[in-house]
Amino acid sequence: MHSDITQRPLRLDNLVGPPGSGKSYTNREEAVKAPGLYVFAYPQIDLLEEQASEFEKLGLWVAKVHSKAAAGAVQGQIDRKLVEFRKQGVPHGVFLMTHKAVLECDLSGFERAHWRIDEAIEVYQAGKLQVTDSDLDFWTTRFTLENPSKGWSRVLSNVAPSNFRDRSQGVMGKYSAFEAAVQQGIAFLQAEAWRAGNLNWFALWSPFRLPNPASIQISGANFGRSVSAHLLEALYPDEIEIVETHLPSRRTHQPSVRVRYFADWEATSQHWATRAGRGDLKAIAGHIRAASPNLGYWSGNDAAIVCLDHHISDREPVPAKLAGLNRLEKAQSCAFVYSAKATSEDDVLTSVMGMTTGQIRAAREDEDIFQFAFRGSIRLPGYAGDYDIYVFSRAQAELLAASLLASGLTSVAVLQEEVQGWMFAQPTAPKKGRKSKRPTETAQEKLARKATEKRERAKRSKQAHPHSSEDRPAISAKGAKCAA
Repeated sequence: MHSDITQRPLRLDNLVGPPGSGKSYTNREEAVKAPGLYVFAYPQIDLLEEQASEFEKLGLWVAKVHSKAAAGAVQGQIDRKLVEFRKQGVPHGVFLMTHKAVLECDLSGFERAHWRIDEAIEVYQAGKLQVTDSDLDFWTTRFTLENPSKGWSRVLSNVAPSNFRDRSQGVMGKYSAFEAAVQQGIAFLQAEAWRAGNLNWFALWSPFRLPNPASIQISGANFGRSVSAHLLEALYPDEIEIVETHLPSRRTHQPSVRVRYFADWEATSQHWATRAGRGDLKAIAGHIRAASPNLGYWSGNDAAIVCLDHHISDREPVPAKLAGLNRLEKAQSCAFVYSAKATSEDDVLTSVMGMTTGQIRAAREDEDIFQFAFRGSIRLPGYAGDYDIYVFSRAQAELLAASLLASGLTSVAVLQEEVQGWMFAQPTAPKKGRKSKRPTETAQEKLARKATEKRERAKRSKQAHPHSSEDRPAISAKGAKCAA
């Protein structure tokens, strides 16, 4: 497990700049100039491999550790590379790993390392624990609450990570996600001591999990609006100092960008799994195929990809999250049919942490769309040609256009696409409860009607069964006993 940092406040440097402003280059140059052990963490393996080739050109000792880099578990790769680094007496070296490795591996061997994290490590999960008086001893024995602050505590496990035998049994079968987060050291509970009741919990990666770092820097165009940044500032207002460094745009030419959309209403990812949603996707695929036969790259929610694949383009879909990736920078168009809005699982963010649904959308959907659109040729400072971006809704198009303008682009148009023979009709939400047959009836009128109906039913029953129980002779005690 990771060890905690004791120094307060913890300085967290945030390198800010639009895509293509040279954040990765700046980080590599800093790693070259100042000797030491550096750890660069990336959201995807593809991005890690891209950066590895750049580091190797600089003549540095470089270790790549990820699930496809070598045989065996990532933890074993880390341990072996650390031994190699120390045996060779290398005073200056770089480890490249994924966000997943930062979350799941033992990083205690990286004391006093310089951490360079590409994009925020977004690992938010949330839920509730139903703790009763009868199982309170179980929770108290199994988990320890540490560092209570402002009503929240970090949760530590008293059970070895390999002991998962009761995950599918009893109490923990229902809370395996919570236990997994505890084992990773990223779980927080809304309680300063164990007590009975419904207790909110969430999982959040924190820089305090890094072992005594020499420095920490997170690079990103919009780290400040990420869910991680909101939660870190809410949980550690006096313990983390975020220092921003802004890189200027390196743009020398301006492209002509057209953001194209299909509907005036917002869709959710669940819509693509409905019959109406599949119809919308079929219409979108056919329209884009005809309008942009050489579509540069595309993606969407999982359900959308299933319907669009082989129809919107002959190219395979790319991952929905593309922050930092350079390999698509020759593309002159893209399409992203996507939604990542707030859900019921975000109740802790809204009701407890005070985030609005708009902030959650900005941190997820808006940021993912912005990063996706900026992987193409507009990422190149010298590109001055046309660039087409397809999204689903007007709101997505307008928000994306605003972000593109804020990043330094000057020619961005928002256009609605008309699909011949198809109308994108907004689905109506089903009304809850049974529809009233008498919407104007008052409560008193309803009681009177129910009483009348009851009397009429009794009258009809008596007419249908004239020999009722009160007309029949009583059964003697002896007869009753025999009947029984």
